[in-house]
Amino acid sequence: MKYVREGRFGPPKTFKTGSVVGTYPKPMLVIQFDPGGLEIIRDQSKIKWMTIEELKAFIVSKATPSTDITAVDLAFKPAFDLVTNYVPAQNKISFEGIVAVANMLREHNPFKTIVIDTVTGLSESIWQHQAVMNAAALADPRKWAGNIGMKTGQLIDWFTGLPCNSVFIFHSEIEKNELTGEIRILPSVYSKLREFLGGKFSQFLYQEGDGSQVRVKPFGNIKGIGCRWPAFTSELVGSDFNSIYGKEADVYK
Repeated sequence: MKYVREGRFGPPKTFKTGSVVGTYPKPMLVIQFDPGGLEIIRDQSKIKWMTIEELKAFIVSKATPSTDITAVDLAFKPAFDLVTNYVPAQNKISFEGIVAVANMLREHNPFKTIVIDTVTGLSESIWQHQAVMNAAALADPRKWAGNIGMKTGQLIDWFTGLPCNSVFIFHSEIEKNELTGEIRILPSVYSKLREFLGGKFSQFLYQEGDGSQVRVKPFGNIKGIGCRWPAFTSELVGSDFNSIYGKEADVYK
């Protein structure tokens, strides 16, 4: 049995969420950090929203999901006053919730696919957690950025280690080397994790344009993408599950 362990990145509004959530094997858990991210799914009756506490209770109960998609909304909520100092909002609930869920899923996982959307939002939740639990680190970007990168990497390792398909969705960013002038398009993530991020996934894909296709081979300013499997002869394939994995007889469906 082969499990999909995919990272997918690209600009906003290129149908990354729609192509993954809409076509990957169900039942599915979506941990949603982007406000309104699942509004792209036309049939909202397929989605059951839970709070993080409801999800934890559901996993413990070992019940079978009643809908195709179980979703948790961890997008930022302005539950406290906006202040004028230059530190992240203090919020430890979102990150502690996803850590608790990751640990519980090791004991019982009723989902065929788990989607983290997006890692940009996940990184912000880690940053906000630092503002509560390790505020001293905020004074030095080398510390707080490194902490965020380390914890993001750990979360990826935890979820890709589960016996199911896992997909991490990233925004992209453009980086220019001021010495050489080289321009690269990279997944948006803190710290040097971005330099070796693709090694954490069996499939590392780039999605652009109208979102109907993904790049599966390096192209132009986009380096480091590719697949351990399946093998492709073309640079572009359809962005849906069957176009990418449909010919793999032993992939988890």
